[in-house]
Amino acid sequence: MLGEVLRNQMNRYHHFTGRENELAQFKTWLCDSEAPFRLFYISGIGGIGKSSLLMEMARMAMDDHARVIALDGSACLKTPTGFIDYLAASFKLAFMDMGENTNTIEALRHAAPQHRILITVDHFEQLKLVERLFINDFLPHLPGVGVTAILASRLPLSEEWRIHPDLDRKIVELALQPFTYQETVTYTKGYGAMKPELIHKINQISGGLPLALALLTDSWLRHEQLSDQDYHLASQKISAKVLRELTDPELQPMIDVLTILQYANQETIAQIIGHPVTREHYLSLLKLSFTRLLPEGIAIHDIARAHLLNDLRLREPERLKSLRAKTAELLYTQLSKADKGERRPIATQLLNLCKDELPLDRLYADFSGAASASPIEYASAQDLPVLYKLLDLWCSYSVDSWQSAPYYKLVAELINEAPESIAVLRNDSGEAIGMFIAVLVHQQTGQILKKYFPAEMSECFSEEELSRSLDHADTYYAVLGAATDQLQNYSQQELVGLLSLDQLSLLGEDSRAILVATNSHLIGFLQQIGFTVRQAKSKDCDTSWAKAFVLELDLRNKRFGDWAISFLLEAPNALSAPVAHAELTEAVVRKMIKLLRTPAELQAYLIHFDTITTVQELRQHLIDVISNDSSILSDEDRMLFKTGVLRYPDNTIAAAEACQMSRATYYRHVQKAISHLTHLLHQEANN
Repeated sequence: MLGEVLRNQMNRYHHFTGRENELAQFKTWLCDSEAPFRLFYISGIGGIGKSSLLMEMARMAMDDHARVIALDGSACLKTPTGFIDYLAASFKLAFMDMGENTNTIEALRHAAPQHRILITVDHFEQLKLVERLFINDFLPHLPGVGVTAILASRLPLSEEWRIHPDLDRKIVELALQPFTYQETVTYTKGYGAMKPELIHKINQISGGLPLALALLTDSWLRHEQLSDQDYHLASQKISAKVLRELTDPELQPMIDVLTILQYANQETIAQIIGHPVTREHYLSLLKLSFTRLLPEGIAIHDIARAHLLNDLRLREPERLKSLRAKTAELLYTQLSKADKGERRPIATQLLNLCKDELPLDRLYADFSGAASASPIEYASAQDLPVLYKLLDLWCSYSVDSWQSAPYYKLVAELINEAPESIAVLRNDSGEAIGMFIAVLVHQQTGQILKKYFPAEMSECFSEEELSRSLDHADTYYAVLGAATDQLQNYSQQELVGLLSLDQLSLLGEDSRAILVATNSHLIGFLQQIGFTVRQAKSKDCDTSWAKAFVLELDLRNKRFGDWAISFLLEAPNALSAPVAHAELTEAVVRKMIKLLRTPAELQAYLIHFDTITTVQELRQHLIDVISNDSSILSDEDRMLFKTGVLRYPDNTIAAAEACQMSRATYYRHVQKAISHLTHLLHQEANN
């Protein structure tokens, strides 16, 4: 009877997705005719899906006619006697419907490959006080065949378990990771048909955390849409679940520091919270399931940190602002005192602390995306084929076809002579999905750049600067940032944002950045973050459709700290001017037509239209203008918008082919169409 109740409970549980590798290891034991004793240890942060996996494994065992003894670490007294009594009662309940052995010892003695017993313990971290009982007195004395145990815990397996002579080779560790993007898609599709952009947003907000996915998809089922309130509520629930193991209130301010910083050591935490951090408290932080130890200090796992930060932003916005300001001042001081070789890690921390305040329209680079699980690293010769493909894409919309050859030659030479000049971002398979070329200009690299881009070098550098020794080099020439547009879990702008943020931290080394650009979105993006701009003198830098400009950000003489902190503190001497939100620019129009499929996000653009008051009206008006024959737009402009915006909104390759154009030609014509549409909307706004 109890077994049937347990089975019904599992059947009512949310549909199970993913964890194929973990289930395959358990299935190996189920299919082993000898059924040797195994201990499966499931670990991971709160909300990662430990309980779900444990129940799925129990269901598989029951389908294979095994007897399941389900225990919960939160449901018994945390003493040896309390656990033994709880275990005995659970065995009696499990065997009650069979009228068989209800004594624990007798039941275990009859276990065999044909009569298997599975013992599961959820929330095992709550049995810490009786852990030694498990290690020394309980598990080693279980039968050698026919029995297996599954423990689910927030805490990783301690070394004491691994070195135990009776357990070491019988343990199967299952450390759970967040869902991949494909697993997220599979999970959400189990609830019904969702639009790709909604799945992308759910993946971005949840970070692949199963609990967040469950909360968001449940909300979608109830309302058939997801509001900001749904996202905020999910973060609050996840934050509460993650912090459930935080029993000492004195640790909370320390967790808040680790929430806004990528990592911090004992001294840094103490300086920010304003009082010493004891060794005991620091070690307590390390014992939490959602923290990890790095060479630089303690860090919170990225997914947990994202939800904790969002929750803190909602609950205590002023305190978060104050905490960020205090932390920024500390990093500013550390940066000003650090030697040149020690400055970049501090600059990276400061830049990440301030990135949410960078005034960007996200058309060129989007800093709002989640951090990549893969670190940004130098390119190698093995990356060349993929880097060339990224160059193909970049060249198709950035330069004329006759201008592209030097870029390929430059990449090939830099790979051999200065590989540190090419930063790459990789996917889970190790393949490059984005690259950023920023060359520290000195005698060797200066000659390489001059060989391929003489006009650009003449615009940006004197002969003396191109001939400096490496020890005196202080300027980076930014060649390009390129990323694939074929990923489902990251947009091209998000990948470029991740790479750009990483490369901007180079300027923390008392450096200057300079480049030549024709892309209007890039130029606008860089102006927003403080780059000065002047038109290039030589026409050799131009493309056939755009003039070239020289952009420069000089943060030498320890100006990086002032530049970064100005965004966070809104200092009057901030290097970037605020964007005039009411100005109807080409960048604004391009963004609006990209948001036609998600009209709720058009709310911020109503300010540009006096007679339009709702996002539905704005969306319909834009669709009418770009698609109706009565519009004063040309036939070609309407054809481009219908194809690229309405028919193939996320596939520029298909849109270009449908228009019977090359991608380079397609991008040029789209830019002209955007300009025409902007002029039309501007006339409407002024009438």
